[in-house]
Amino acid sequence: MFSQIAVIGAGTMETGVSSDLLLHGHEVILVDISQEQLKQARHEIRNVIRRTVISKKSKRIVCNNEGTAD
Repeated sequence: MFSQIAVIGAGTMETGVSSDLLLHGHEVILVDISQEQLKQARHEIRNVIRRTVISKKSKRIVCNNEGTAD
């Protein structure tokens, strides 16, 4: 498959696509003409990944407390 995927643009949709690709183990190259937009997209991507990881950990903890397997 692909080891790197380029996403052109750093708007709302491209940021979401980039987040999803990263969460599924792909390396993403995000390209935009605006450095400020790239900075904002990078911040949002980090937040999405952080929330996803915390959510998955919380679900595991709940499952473990109920005595079920991960």
